[in-house]
Amino acid sequence: MIYPLILPGILLHISDAAGINPLNIGVKSGTPGIIPCLYDTKHKENRKYWCWGYVWSSCSILSYANETGKYSLTDYPAQSIFTVQWENLQTSDSGYYWCAVEIGDYNTLDASYYLYLTVQSAPDVSVVNSSVSGHEGGDISVQCLYSYRHKNKVKQWCRYKDQSCYTVGRTNTSQNSSVQISDDDDGGRSFTVLMTGLRLTDSGWYCCSVGDLQVPVHLTVTEPKQAPDVSVVSSRVSGREGGDISVQCFYSSGYQNKTKQWCRIKDQSCYTVGTTDTSQNSSVQISDDDGRRSFTDDWTETD
Repeated sequence: MIYPLILPGILLHISDAAGINPLNIGVKSGTPGIIPCLYDTKHKENRKYWCWGYVWSSCSILSYANETGKYSLTDYPAQSIFTVQWENLQTSDSGYYWCAVEIGDYNTLDASYYLYLTVQSAPDVSVVNSSVSGHEGGDISVQCLYSYRHKNKVKQWCRYKDQSCYTVGRTNTSQNSSVQISDDDDGGRSFTVLMTGLRLTDSGWYCCSVGDLQVPVHLTVTEPKQAPDVSVVSSRVSGREGGDISVQCFYSSGYQNKTKQWCRIKDQSCYTVGTTDTSQNSSVQISDDDGRRSFTDDWTETD
């Protein structure tokens, strides 16, 4: 079992076995990628950077936030996260890296934690989509892939922000959001994460975890699109002289008891639901189907 431990300025994972293991992020070579770096809220204004090397005291700074180069760092102070993005890493780029925050005090070490990037042409762990989105109250599904040699490893879906994890074979429900993970161990070598009843607060960074390998996934939850209070099936209709046309108008439940009319813009003449008007040999009839929250205008040529 892996226990998360957060110390001031340092994020580590301590396992049952002796020693300290860094986060091990799986990366596919030759393709773009992005990972999140967390930091304490008190460091929102501090400079962020990305460092390479096994030993912190001698690591080489590769990039600062808002600089361009092989690695691009973007800071999100409101989320206390900065991201590290790249276009093309090779297997030779595998190694130890550090997410770091510059403290600016000679008597205080910069805040940092380390991780390991495992760059492979055929990663042992990967995802179909590293960025997914859904709307509030809806569902999303994430497919996590793993190699055959990881078939018997523990598989989890973890959230970066609070280091909470959900394990294959269990359904967890928290504050109206449900997470279910099912493993396709019949040769498919993948497990699927289903999140239902999404909340806006579910937005953020997660990871597919298999054994000691993780792959980040970003989830965006948006407010559902509001349907208009009044709409039509088609805003353009046509008919032949002497023939008939029909227009279906929809309305929301809040407008159920409102007056419904069919109006002509040119002369501001209106026909009301429940009445039949005949003018110059044309007949207009409006009927309200309040069960479906719509009314229909039937325009008929009369003799």
